[in-house]
Amino acid sequence: MEEMENKTMKDDNGKQDMIEKLSEKAKISQQEAKEVLERNNWDLLDSMLELDRAGRIPDQERGAKTGTGYSTEDQDSEEFQQVTVTASRTSDESTGSRLKRILKKLLRKSLDNDFVVSRSGKEILHVPVLVPILLFFAGFWPMLIILCVGLLTGFRYSFRGNDLGTENVNHTMDRMAECAEDIKVKVKEFIDEENTDSRG
Repeated sequence: MEEMENKTMKDDNGKQDMIEKLSEKAKISQQEAKEVLERNNWDLLDSMLELDRAGRIPDQERGAKTGTGYSTEDQDSEEFQQVTVTASRTSDESTGSRLKRILKKLLRKSLDNDFVVSRSGKEILHVPVLVPILLFFAGFWPMLIILCVGLLTGFRYSFRGNDLGTENVNHTMDRMAECAEDIKVKVKEFIDEENTDSRG
């Protein structure tokens, strides 16, 4: 928890440095600098380019103005390079941490919810949802065929848990089972008719 707070504080400090740098270079308010940086995913160079295209960058006193709105001296300065590296790192870390957070949430939900297999009202098997997901990744078509054959032979599938074990989800699973039952009945009727016709 403390590590996460330190990281957030570090990200906020890096963003504040960028806001101040952009505000100073472009001679705009910190609020406007923040809005421009947010629009450009906290990329300092892209933000400067946007302001330059809009004619918002004043002429620099030192050296000729470049396409980025910085003089050559600015671009060579250690401060400029440090802020650019901080901006890039902050953007990468925020994207990476968001992705990591989403994956952790999905993993937790896949372990907290169960996939249940039953037949004739009796539960035969229940496993975390992560297991069928991994099996689908290992072999999509074989798993799909196994599930379809299971439905046609009287197996029923459902979910249990706060996220997937809802009435709507399980109602959909029941409808799939009913469709499989209808197909089975129709196939049986067709075979019986064929047998009757062949005898006649």
